[in-house]
Amino acid sequence: MPRFKFTYQECLEDARRFKTINDWQRINQKTYHKAFREKWLAQIIEELGMERQRRKRRKLSYDIVLDLVKHYPTVQDWIHNDPSSYSWASTNGYLLAIHKSLNLYKTNKKDAKIYTFEECIEDAKNFDNISQYVKNGKTYSYAKFEKWLDEIKETVGFKKWGQKKNWWYSI
Repeated sequence: MPRFKFTYQECLEDARRFKTINDWQRINQKTYHKAFREKWLAQIIEELGMERQRRKRRKLSYDIVLDLVKHYPTVQDWIHNDPSSYSWASTNGYLLAIHKSLNLYKTNKKDAKIYTFEECIEDAKNFDNISQYVKNGKTYSYAKFEKWLDEIKETVGFKKWGQKKNWWYSI
């Protein structure tokens, strides 16, 4: 492939056609990258007084994200429509607090139910062992989400809980 041999003057003349550095970089990459490789970029920018367009970033906080989430009926809608706020909440450890404050749960079901600890225990008592509860218990996934499985184990007294410690959190 032939390399384009642009001089400093050619790069400067090409850059004059654009108002911002971003436009120059996006529209005519050849001259922009030549200026970048030859370390002329800073000099051209200074000479022409060009500006770089900066993207405005949202400043997120718990209260702002909580207000944003109120517009979405399910967590999946929130993730799909505003992934940056979901990612921020996940990274900063606010997901569980937001779920609890808005009664959101990981489901698209219209009839999703929020169970109490007592309801989870009553459901678990209907099974002989943990395997049956995992497969058939209607409250298992919610109990796992709330991290109540240790307390349910102690209360119900399942005999075989698992070989590895805390294996149920990774299911």
